[in-house]
Amino acid sequence: MSAALFQGKVVGQALNSLVTPGLQVGRRRDLIELDGLLTRTRSNSKTGLMFQETRQAAILREIEIRGEIKVTEYARRTGLSPMTIRRDLASLREKGLVDRIHGGAISPGTAALQPDVGNKRKISIATIGMIVPASTYYFPAIIRGAEAAASERGVRLILGVSDYSQEEECRQIQRMLSNDFDGLIVTPSDSFEPGSLTYKMLGEVDIPVVIMERLLDGASAQTPFQAVRTDHAHGAEISVRHLLALGHRRLALATRPSPTEPLVHQGFERALRAAATGTARYVHGRIAPTGDGLAAVRGSLEHFLKRCVDERVTAALVLPDEAAVTLMELTQDSSLELPEGFTIVAYDDEIASLAPVPLTAVAPPKWQVGYTALKMCFDDISSSTAVPRPARVRAALLPELIVRESSLLQNG
Repeated sequence: MSAALFQGKVVGQALNSLVTPGLQVGRRRDLIELDGLLTRTRSNSKTGLMFQETRQAAILREIEIRGEIKVTEYARRTGLSPMTIRRDLASLREKGLVDRIHGGAISPGTAALQPDVGNKRKISIATIGMIVPASTYYFPAIIRGAEAAASERGVRLILGVSDYSQEEECRQIQRMLSNDFDGLIVTPSDSFEPGSLTYKMLGEVDIPVVIMERLLDGASAQTPFQAVRTDHAHGAEISVRHLLALGHRRLALATRPSPTEPLVHQGFERALRAAATGTARYVHGRIAPTGDGLAAVRGSLEHFLKRCVDERVTAALVLPDEAAVTLMELTQDSSLELPEGFTIVAYDDEIASLAPVPLTAVAPPKWQVGYTALKMCFDDISSSTAVPRPARVRAALLPELIVRESSLLQNG
């Protein structure tokens, strides 16, 4: 991919983001260099049954992350037809959101930019490695936040994607250590427990390490890790308080297995106990993992919806928001007699606004998490010789509740 395609501003109005000039493209599969932002992406979607707004938002996100989109390659990864993708690109071009190139599209205005071979590469004052489980869903905004903090500080940022493989994660950590990186930011592929290989490896390094978006309650007090994460328990609590304020008393929680799930569950139960309104008993449904296939996911949500009807549940919190959107569609298609005013709140806010009825959603502060992680790591590098050393920080950032039509209709 040409470096020229990444220079200048990426307008991306629908995503409201910028890519820093001077971005360099890494050729290796797993490590990608960010003077600004650069990443490898792989879509998890295997169906062409996405509605147009979702498809186009995904295309814009793909261009933002990769700098361009190639129709043939994107069709192979997503399962969408090339004709559908070309029509979406034509629509986005009419809106001024992309420029068409042979075989695909890029962000507006970048085609005219050419690299200035006479300019020397900007000298970075530190190199920080960042390893995340995925470059799609949830993490792009985190990466953008880290990129912004790196750009402000003249830091060279290298991104690695583990694909939720601990083996790959450890391999990338070792590679970064072998290349004398100054610091590491890591989101472990699973929960971060003292017995894991990643925990052991990071506990033995002699450079600053920041753990991102994972709970460190089990970490030894002697470990040097700093950390920043979203307070997901708080996110669940504010959603429950919102539903109780609307008058709901029979609630349900549906979750997909993930490191976030136990924290959301914890906050959900804590909010019900605190309410003291006889709502401590609730329905909890498990959503099938996406790897089990679309039919399994829909089947688990249909089962959850039937339980809600049987238990006369009037509102549900659903993690993640893509499952919440599917549940909303099922409520419109189902022959089940749902309680009047049945309300869905999504946990996460990637596509909740694009649901048939825009969903109220808990929005984690993803950009701020990435920005804070980079700043935290850089500050640790900068103060390595300070006496006394600054106190270690483990920060939990609060998500916010975005109230949309799904709640407003019920409230009205």
